Amino acid sequence: MEDLNFKKASDVLKEYLNSEIVTKKNLNINFVISQNWQIIFKELSDSVELLDVKDNKILFIGVKNSSVLYSIALKKSKIKKTIKDSTGIEIVDIKILIK
Repeated sequence: MEDLNFKKASDVLKEYLNSEIVTKKNLNINFVISQNWQIIFKELSDSVELLDVKDNKILFIGVKNSSVLYSIALKKSKIKKTIKDSTGIEIVDIKILIK
C-alpha cells in the first residue's frame, strides 16, 4: 500500500514539474543569470543591475555611470560567452542603460 501511495505522489510531482507553472522560462532565465552574476560580471558585478531578459535572447542591464558602461561595452562578446559557458543560455545582445 505504501508503494502505491509513493507512486501516486511521484506521479503528481512529475506532472507538476512538467506543467506550465514551473516552465516560466523568462523567470527561470532571470534567476539563473542572477545566480551567476559574480561569475559573469566579475569586478563590475556591484555596479551592474539585471533589468530584464527579452525573448530569452536580449539581456537588459542597468549601470551606475558611464565608465561602467564603457567597460561593459568593450567586454560584450566576452560577457555573452561567459553567460553561455556558465549557464547554457545563449544571449544575442546586451542592452545597457545608465541609471
